[in-house]
Amino acid sequence: MLKDFLKINWQFLILCLLVVLIPYGINCWPYAPLWLFLWFYSGEYKKFTLPKQGWFWMFCSFYILHLIGIIYSDQKGDGMDISQSEIGFLYFPVLLSTYSLKKYELQKILRIFCFSNVVVAGYLILRAVYYTLVYHDIIFTYSIFSGFIHPSYSSLYFTFSIAILFLGGFQLSALPKKDFNIKLSVSILLVFGVLFCSSKIGLIALVLLILFLSGYFIVKFKNIYYTSLLLLISFSICFIFIKYVPSPLERFNNVLVDYNNTKGVKYYDLQDFNKQTTTKGLNKRESILARIFIWDAAIPVIKQHLLFGVGPGDATMAMASSAENKGISTFDKYNMHNQYIETQMGLGLLGLLILLLLTFGILIYSIVKKDLLLGILVILVILSCSVESMFRMDYFSLFYSLFAYLFIKANVNKKNYYPEFIATRD
Repeated sequence: MLKDFLKINWQFLILCLLVVLIPYGINCWPYAPLWLFLWFYSGEYKKFTLPKQGWFWMFCSFYILHLIGIIYSDQKGDGMDISQSEIGFLYFPVLLSTYSLKKYELQKILRIFCFSNVVVAGYLILRAVYYTLVYHDIIFTYSIFSGFIHPSYSSLYFTFSIAILFLGGFQLSALPKKDFNIKLSVSILLVFGVLFCSSKIGLIALVLLILFLSGYFIVKFKNIYYTSLLLLISFSICFIFIKYVPSPLERFNNVLVDYNNTKGVKYYDLQDFNKQTTTKGLNKRESILARIFIWDAAIPVIKQHLLFGVGPGDATMAMASSAENKGISTFDKYNMHNQYIETQMGLGLLGLLILLLLTFGILIYSIVKKDLLLGILVILVILSCSVESMFRMDYFSLFYSLFAYLFIKANVNKKNYYPEFIATRD
């Protein structure tokens, strides 16, 4: 039976299974040993040769550097947890190096990921409606809405799925205008998912994507119909939310209030962070306060361990100790809420340099290759990494390492992704 399974394209099937599970936050790493076993059992490993491409070594070195950092970490358990989350940076480059990825396979993987996110968004919205009608419990905002994973991650997945719908190079209808209308209808569901998640960085990313798509349709295809329809529906949805579901906008207003009120404040106790009260002029409804104090506490640690860092397992404790010296308590359970700061603290300058290459470097690569989907993916990740320690979560580390490496491996250009039917006027 196993031999019969190996006769089919089993690596493609595993990839499809992984992208289905990512939006649900299901731990996908049990499939890693399965893939590795099949890789050896099928003899696929015999095709492996050390690639000459620099991106292979960049991905692998990011993970290997974490393993080295665990050696000089005191909290080796925490370091191992982080390394387990980031194993995709080693796992995918090695196993995919022997896989001949075809254009239509990449498009199917993108479509399956998009469909999985549509199902998740639809389920979350129906679930919120059900709780409202049956239990009179409003769960349309932030973490209480995003039932599977943190709303920041859900927002990123939904937004990227919108980009896939319009730029993924596949058709849902033979008629150009009908195809666009179907994709727009599906995108509206994903837009509602992002808005209900109410992640600040997710909302910013969504607005940027809508503006980009509008400009793209005008500049590339000179198509006023698509652009006008996209902007009209987008602004209508935003107006409805501002009018009847003000919570996303309130989060931005709270950020401005909280930021202004942090000036001159020297003590903040996160034990009361979730309470809807005001102490010492601080509005405790937004996490921007925690980030401000965490980043401030991280600066002395970075200066003291600039070259090699404190070790990936000790970054949180080092920041908490620095915070206590500043009179700030209860930070021992918080990460840096910034992937660049966390990597710098844990791995030093070399780790930060590799991370910059894996984000901003790939962004430049996408511009050179004119690969819009890869560029959008990296921009979304850069935005998210600026306010979250994204790679601490295995389902996000898997998401980025998989898709980024797939795009790089495919090395697709503009014509692979952008079908001519978008430009057709009917």
